[in-house]
Amino acid sequence: FTSLEFLLETHRKCEGAILFNFEKAGIPKGASISFVSATTITATVVDENHILLQGETMSVSGATLRILASHGKKRTNIQGTKYWTYQGVPLSEMKKL
Repeated sequence: FTSLEFLLETHRKCEGAILFNFEKAGIPKGASISFVSATTITATVVDENHILLQGETMSVSGATLRILASHGKKRTNIQGTKYWTYQGVPLSEMKKL
C-alpha cells in the first residue's frame, strides 16, 4: 500500500464505527457504569465519549479490551457497548445517534 491507499483502507474499515456518546444516551458525567459479566467492575463517565477505569481515562471499547485481556481473552477490536450497563440497561440498547 502507498500512504494514500493505507489511509483510504483504514477509513473504509472505520466508516461504521461511531463512538458511543453518553450525553446523547442520557447518561450524565459522573455516572457509574458496570461491566456485564462482573458487576463489581465499574467505571465513571468523564465526558461524552470516555470513562475512567482504574485511574485511567479511555473509551468504552478500550476499557472492554483491557478487562477481557486481563481475563485471558485477547481481541483486537470489539463493540464495547455490549459489555457495559447503566442502571441495568446495556449501553448498546441506549445508543442514540
